[in-house]
Amino acid sequence: MGAEMEKWKEIWRRISEKKLWVFWTGAVLILTALWFTTLKACVLPVLKPFSTRLLVLYCVFSLFLLLFCFGLSFYLIKAKKIKTEKLFLVCCLTVGIVYMFILPPLTAPDEIAHYATAYKWSNVMMFKEAADEEGHVYMRAEDARAPFDHRNTKENYLTLADSFFKPCQSAETVVFDYKLVNTGPVPYIPQAVGITLGRLMNLGWAMTMFLGRLMNLLAFTGCVYWAIKRIPFGKMVLFSVAMLPMTMELISSMSYDTLALAMAILFTAVCLQYSQTADKIGKKEVAVLAVLLGLLAPCKTVYILLAGLCLLIPRKKFGSKRFYWISAGAVMGAAVLSLLLNNMTAIAGYIGTGENYISWAGEPGYTLGMLVKDPVRFLFLLFNTVREYAGFYLTHMIGYELGWRNICIGELAVLAFLFLLFLSCLKTEDEIEGMKSGQKAWCIVICLSIAFLIGMSMLFGWTPASWSFIEGIQGRYFLPILPLFLLTLRNNKIVLRKNMDKWIIVLAICFNALVVQKIAAVSLGTVF
Repeated sequence: MGAEMEKWKEIWRRISEKKLWVFWTGAVLILTALWFTTLKACVLPVLKPFSTRLLVLYCVFSLFLLLFCFGLSFYLIKAKKIKTEKLFLVCCLTVGIVYMFILPPLTAPDEIAHYATAYKWSNVMMFKEAADEEGHVYMRAEDARAPFDHRNTKENYLTLADSFFKPCQSAETVVFDYKLVNTGPVPYIPQAVGITLGRLMNLGWAMTMFLGRLMNLLAFTGCVYWAIKRIPFGKMVLFSVAMLPMTMELISSMSYDTLALAMAILFTAVCLQYSQTADKIGKKEVAVLAVLLGLLAPCKTVYILLAGLCLLIPRKKFGSKRFYWISAGAVMGAAVLSLLLNNMTAIAGYIGTGENYISWAGEPGYTLGMLVKDPVRFLFLLFNTVREYAGFYLTHMIGYELGWRNICIGELAVLAFLFLLFLSCLKTEDEIEGMKSGQKAWCIVICLSIAFLIGMSMLFGWTPASWSFIEGIQGRYFLPILPLFLLTLRNNKIVLRKNMDKWIIVLAICFNALVVQKIAAVSLGTVF
């Protein structure tokens, strides 16, 4: 009997060793079949009469992504131990660049406004007049007349292919009549650097826009690489959140949400590192916290509440009570000073008048006095918003609708990425849990407080007073607090018997490959 059991155990051990090979073979067959199915059913009928060149470009990029998926899977199977942050560097840059091309310039949410604002700060970098008296930015005629709108169409892909390597045709300065984002320069530094490089090298509008996008992608990848390297636990949580379709769309565009998300992830990781593994907190560590929070605060003011994560660091690590309070004052002082210097115009606009008018609706908006006088209505407003839109916030945080909400990736893709997030927040039996119960509770309070401030900002800035729910909240606004929330779910009751990091990485790449195929199929087959 004992010999028979040993025989079956040996058979199971051999099968287990081959499981990743089986998964890799299955992924190759499934993704290849889906690629050919998409090409035959959705792409060929559209592109055959339109452009052979565009068909070739589509095939090249699709095959590149498929080969990357298969190559990475094969490498992970063969490799014994690989640092997660190095794998993230390769995965994020590769998939991000693919998203940059599959989603043409100005097709991401509000990217036209972000492009114009980044161009304004590029003018400042080049010591040129940034905008006219009405706030409209000055641009090269080449960049201002780029033939793009916010829709993903086959015409946009062809225009991009034709214009990508062309130099600047007209350097004449014109006014670009589009409303700018009312914020400071910090969230637009990477994009402005890229645009400036394109202008200095006399590149055309397409390459200039892509340089702006590329610098945004590089800034995010660098920050999250450092975050994954430093966080003492939950590395795959950061990896999975960074590989979500919505995250990929943002970081491959010129959106200012990119730097806010990057700084939030990095600040969270550093605070957890200092609270868990650092033996002593000195001037260097305090300076790092102050700089990171000083960069995060002006990106989006609501995320300044992440400063509460500093309270996770034990007071005894500071050496003395005096240094502890000096450090707290320095970190918060840096954040407040940076916020005031970068967003003074926007803050003055909010406090300059007691009235609130929602211009897009042509109606008065909510005021603080209205809520104080009628707290019951305020509670009903919050309840109604959560009841009506909780599912919308969750699915759109993942990336259910990309572009200007005109590319639906489907419920199955959302479920796949939710499963990925669930796997990433589970710990293995031999891994530390991380935070204690009290620390988890405090982190949840921070997440709920930030979510509340997001709601309040949209209530006062976007919601007419006649409406019974808060309008304008987007799922992507919750991405900066998603890693922190997922880290609080780690526990010793639901654990993995085996490390699943390789599986999570492979699944993230394969799921994104399918999303890219879906984007291409929808974009090329859509008639507007």
